[in-house]
Amino acid sequence: MFQGFFIDSMEQVATLRQYCQYVFVDDEKAAGSRANEVRGDIHIHADADERTSPPSDTTWRNRRTFRQDLRRLLGSRERLHNYFVKAFQDVRFGRSLDTRELRILVEDMVEHVSASPATALWLTNLQSKHEFTANHCLNTCVFSIAFAAHLGRGKDSLADLAFGALLHDVGKMRTPLSILDKPGVLTEDEFDIMKKHPIDGYNILRKHKDVPVAALEIVQLHHERIGGHGYPMGLKGNEIPEHVRIVAIADVYDDITSSRIYHEGVPGHAGLNMMFHWAPREFGEDLMQEFIRCVGIY
Repeated sequence: MFQGFFIDSMEQVATLRQYCQYVFVDDEKAAGSRANEVRGDIHIHADADERTSPPSDTTWRNRRTFRQDLRRLLGSRERLHNYFVKAFQDVRFGRSLDTRELRILVEDMVEHVSASPATALWLTNLQSKHEFTANHCLNTCVFSIAFAAHLGRGKDSLADLAFGALLHDVGKMRTPLSILDKPGVLTEDEFDIMKKHPIDGYNILRKHKDVPVAALEIVQLHHERIGGHGYPMGLKGNEIPEHVRIVAIADVYDDITSSRIYHEGVPGHAGLNMMFHWAPREFGEDLMQEFIRCVGIY
């Protein structure tokens, strides 16, 4: 859909008629192209009772709109990324976060992702082996917003959820780099230290009065699992709020489909298949099926 191709013959037109109800024509690329050499001989039309209008769904936006949406999202992502690089350094050195600035950036991201979820989810394919914690937080935020919007959550709820998704791993800035950057499997003692990051993140943020309660819950509880085997509190089932489980699903999906120092990412469909089988003990089957429906659209 995004690449397109030139129509050079009536045989191609016949094939299109066999498989397609409608086509999109890019007038800019057609103008002055080799297609003009044959356009006088090719007439694509439909009888009045056969004519079909393309759907209004954003999945079928033309490439020009896609590029415009992508530029806006890239700008929003770049501003958030710059904020994170500075914010994570501030936390490491014991300085406080500017949560008011983050709220403004979050609302901007919510607006863009809600307007064009297909473009936003495509954006998460951008990979970087550097600053992977910041990139992971940004991707988790995008997946969380798109998923929560798919579930019908309102803008205020999306903003609070996005706030928590962006900061869900901020506690890792208190985790020693020797553990964060270790390429192999963590020892039991190292994993115990890693498991402190939800509480560390909660303690960093609870001092800020403008951090939403839902965001604090996400930061503190995103590693809880409905089977009761998560951490730090070992909560079970409905003891874990739905907004926390939404971000937990997005967190795990981005983690297993992205290449990290300690593992190679798996393809998206394989990641969804793995998570579908984990769902009864991890996130809940109904919620996981909705995530598959959400991501599967794109």
